[in-house]
Amino acid sequence: MSDIANDVLAAQQDRNKLNQLISDYLPFIKKQLSGLQGMRLEYGDMLSLAMLTFSGCVQQYALEKGNFLAFCSTCIRNRLLDESRKQVRYESKIVPLFDDENENQPCVADGEAAIAIYNTEQEQISLAQEIEYFSTEVKKYGIDFDDLPRICPKQVRSRELCSKLAREIVATPILHSEFMSTHRIAQSELSAQFDISPKTIEKHRKYIVTLVVLMDGDFPYIQAFLPNFREVI
Repeated sequence: MSDIANDVLAAQQDRNKLNQLISDYLPFIKKQLSGLQGMRLEYGDMLSLAMLTFSGCVQQYALEKGNFLAFCSTCIRNRLLDESRKQVRYESKIVPLFDDENENQPCVADGEAAIAIYNTEQEQISLAQEIEYFSTEVKKYGIDFDDLPRICPKQVRSRELCSKLAREIVATPILHSEFMSTHRIAQSELSAQFDISPKTIEKHRKYIVTLVVLMDGDFPYIQAFLPNFREVI
């Protein structure tokens, strides 16, 4: 068990240790705010949310979740993106009822058009942020996001098999824990369980890993975007 895991488990039972843990990892928490572009939140609000999320992660953490900091990083990012999207939806409802030139003439149509453009821009920003974060995550496993079209199996049966294996890894605590802690697929266990050759798993290893990261994280825009091209999931 790592030192951070020990500290987290101890902090679950002791409020003072929790406060000390938050203080010790404040630089890590602040680092999670960098790289998030187009956020509709003030920095102070983002930091407060990140600290609250860190505290929540401490309380929710269990060893089977794998590396704590990786788990916490994902949770903080997802929380901030969710709050930013809520703010966007709130702001989109604030539409001027009258134009500046003639206070008696409604400009609802113009407002709706502006909202549509704004929402499209925000979706593009969110997609770009997700791709950047997803690229960082799969990079940990030696995979480049740009290689996805190349590593995607051409045959439908192969894609379906890879999807089945990836879902099994995500759904099975032991397999998921091993994947998160070692960054490796439990090939022997999957080979025996699904009666397939380990060579087949190794052949599609990068694609399976990509799917596990995609399924295990919060990537709604990527998940909606990819099937239109290669039926990834």
